[in-house]
Amino acid sequence: MRIFRKANRAFLLCCCLTFACSIFSIKAWAQAASSSILPEVPQEVLPEPVPEPIPDAIPDTIQDATFDEEASSPTSSTSSLSTTSTSSTTATNPDAQFVKPPGPARGGVIKAPHPYTSKGLIRIEDDGTYIYKTKRITKTHSVAVKVGPSTPPKIQGPRDGVDFSTVYGGQTVTGVNVDYEWQALKAFGSLGLQFGGGLITVTGQGFLASGGRALEKYTLYMLPLTGFVIYRFEYSRKQWLVPYLLGGGSLVGLVETRDDNKRPGTAVAPAVGGAAGFHLSLTKLDSVSAFELSEEFGVADLWLTVEGRVMQGLRADVNYTTQMLSAGITMDF
Repeated sequence: MRIFRKANRAFLLCCCLTFACSIFSIKAWAQAASSSILPEVPQEVLPEPVPEPIPDAIPDTIQDATFDEEASSPTSSTSSLSTTSTSSTTATNPDAQFVKPPGPARGGVIKAPHPYTSKGLIRIEDDGTYIYKTKRITKTHSVAVKVGPSTPPKIQGPRDGVDFSTVYGGQTVTGVNVDYEWQALKAFGSLGLQFGGGLITVTGQGFLASGGRALEKYTLYMLPLTGFVIYRFEYSRKQWLVPYLLGGGSLVGLVETRDDNKRPGTAVAPAVGGAAGFHLSLTKLDSVSAFELSEEFGVADLWLTVEGRVMQGLRADVNYTTQMLSAGITMDF
C-alpha cells in the first residue's frame, strides 16, 4: 500500500510539472509567433495640440471700443464694434452695449457721452428715433422757373391807330421765365449775377388797309433775354424768408407770324428795369425730405419764389414797357 501511495504521489507530481511546462511553452511560442509573423507597423506620432490664444475681453460698455467707420453708417440699425485686438462683436441695436449711467439720486436729467456723436448724433427721441446733424452743401448756383401774368407791351404799328392793344387786345398776357443765378460774393448777404430767358405768346386778328378786320390770324412770340445784378438778403442758412433785389436790362426778340404763311415780321426791343421778390424756404418744412434732396440731387435749398418785375422800353415804336408778377420754384446748388 505504501508503495502504491508513493507511486500516486510521484504520478501527480509528474502531471503538475508537465502542465507547467506546457503552459510555459505555449506562452513562449505565442510571443515568438507574434514577433515573427506580423510585420512591425510604425506608430503615427500626433502633434501635441496647441492651445488657442485667449482673445482679449470684449468691452463691457460701448465707450471702451473704437467705432468702425467703414463697417457701419449712422442711418443703419446695426453697428460694428472693434476692440484694440482682432476680436470684434456686432450688435443689432446701437445701444445693445451702451450702459446708461445712473441718474441723480433725487431725479432729474443728466447728459452722457454717446459714441455716435462722432457720426453727427444730436439727440435720441423718446420713441428711440436717432436725430443726426447733416452736413450742409455749400451753394454757389441756383435755377428758378417762374410763371405769371404781365401787362401788354406798348408796341406801335406802322399805321396810326394800330398798336398792340388793337390787334391782340388789352388783356394781360402770361409768360414763363427760366433764370440762372451765380452767387459770386457771400461775405455779407449774397451778391451775384442772374441770366434768364422767357417766352410769351399771344394771338389776334389784323386790320385791313381800309380799316376793317382782316381774316388772317396773327401770333406774336416775345422772347425776353435778361441780365441782372442780384442781391439776396441771406445772412444765415437757417432763414425761412430771404428777400432779394435785382436790376439790369433785357433784349426782347419779337416774331409775328400769320396763318397765311407769309413772311413773318421781326423786331428787337431793348429795355431796362428791376425786380423785387422773396424766397420762402420749403426745405425747412421737412428735414428728412431736405436731406434726401441734398443726398440724391445735390439741392442745398428749395424755395417758393414770388417776384414783381418792372421793365421800361427804350424804343418808341417797339416799346417793351411792362410789369410782371410771377411765382415759381428756385433751387440752390
